[in-house]
Amino acid sequence: MDIRQAGDRDIQAVARLQLKLMEEHVQAGDHYLAIAPGASGKWVRYIKKMLRQGKSILLVAEDNEKIVGYIFGYIKDGPPIFREKCAGYISDMYVLPTLRKRGVGQQLLHQALDFFRAAGLEACELHASVWNAGALEFYRRLGFKDVMVKLRCGL
Repeated sequence: MDIRQAGDRDIQAVARLQLKLMEEHVQAGDHYLAIAPGASGKWVRYIKKMLRQGKSILLVAEDNEKIVGYIFGYIKDGPPIFREKCAGYISDMYVLPTLRKRGVGQQLLHQALDFFRAAGLEACELHASVWNAGALEFYRRLGFKDVMVKLRCGL
């Protein structure tokens, strides 16, 4: 298994994995994450824009020349009123179900955290769905703590 920085040639494959991630969320009941028509192309443009700004990282896990997982994170600016002005933010992480619990996600996450440390950041944040017990356990095991609860209501 190789973990490496994604290149332009990888972004379409990563976009397909991102759709799988959103499908898993919708199947579990996160209907507000349902993908709109044309979302994949919009996501590709968004990722390319974020990568050009130099404050983000897109890593892929590659097995036998096939992309089987990815992580996308960026440096998130906070309000100027806090001592900690910025934090790393993990936006997405996905590993094919057949390769989960084999250390792939841990390798992806550690390399993303290294990127944030090298940028001089003191913390990293992420969101995880409350239904995703496996992801919550994974992140907690790797040192993430419950800090806030995101609430949502339909209007």
